[in-house]
Amino acid sequence: MTTYKIQFKLKSSIRTPFQSDTIFGHLCWAMRYLEGEDRLREWLNNYQTSPTLISNAFPDGKFPRPILPPLPIQKLGKLKGFSTNPVDIKTAIILKKMKKILFVNEEWVINNQASFSMENLSSLLFDMAKQMVEEARSQKHKTVKDVAITHNTYDRLNGRVLGGSLYDWVETFYIQPNGDPQTFWFLVKTDTLNKNEIENLLEFISLSGFGADKSIGKGQIEITDIKNQTFPECPNANAFISLSNFIPAKPEDLNGYYKPLTKYGKLGGEWATGRVPFKKPVVMLQAGAVIVDANYAKTKQYGRLQTDIHRQKEVVHYGYAFPFPICLKEEN
Repeated sequence: MTTYKIQFKLKSSIRTPFQSDTIFGHLCWAMRYLEGEDRLREWLNNYQTSPTLISNAFPDGKFPRPILPPLPIQKLGKLKGFSTNPVDIKTAIILKKMKKILFVNEEWVINNQASFSMENLSSLLFDMAKQMVEEARSQKHKTVKDVAITHNTYDRLNGRVLGGSLYDWVETFYIQPNGDPQTFWFLVKTDTLNKNEIENLLEFISLSGFGADKSIGKGQIEITDIKNQTFPECPNANAFISLSNFIPAKPEDLNGYYKPLTKYGKLGGEWATGRVPFKKPVVMLQAGAVIVDANYAKTKQYGRLQTDIHRQKEVVHYGYAFPFPICLKEEN
């Protein structure tokens, strides 16, 4: 299978996170409009035997934070700058910041791929949290900000705004200190799509927008690069980090560390305005889940394409893991 790395710039605020199942849905509708329904059905019918794996999208140079248990306080005390004094306010603030870290450097993950442990991850998170505290004190520019935008309710029958019907929607703004748009990346690993077809599908998405409220200018993206991607091999891999949200397909998919995520999916395209535009709720594991598998092989599949998710039986929900192999050294 060929792995492609897609990079894009975000040119507006967004209301929908760049998650693998949502990217999959946009690819499906793009294929439906550009190549026809028969081509889409053919692609989906062959998914179980030859799935196209899709990762979440992350800021340039970042990986999802691997989900591992925190170190005991005794071992945390060995980290440079850590105080075991229970009334040390600075340490308490740093520990609180550690919980909020969502991404780590891609280079760090690759460098530690062959020797991954709770100790080196906790050390990294502790250093990152200390830096976050210092930046907060110096009032450096914040690059990610969630803002509640107030809207009016509009009566389309009478052509006016309804009084007393204000509501808020949260939008996420990514603002670089130098004013440039934020760059993101995600991966597509496939045997059934070629590079030219992927380029056409992504061009359609970039022109039509991504996620909620794309018709009023949200989720505007610009594809900047599509290239083949390879990562270093990990011959002694006994676990993997999932770069996508995924739905466990078998009990072994739950052998590890993860955070659950309940998705309330919505149909896209022309079905978004139907009588029942919402899918049934589905529980997924968040990107960053660390799943242990002593028999890991890059040809193995984890997760599944969820069926029976809507009364329209042809509707499916993407739930495959995009595994990044590691050699995990676990604590006793």
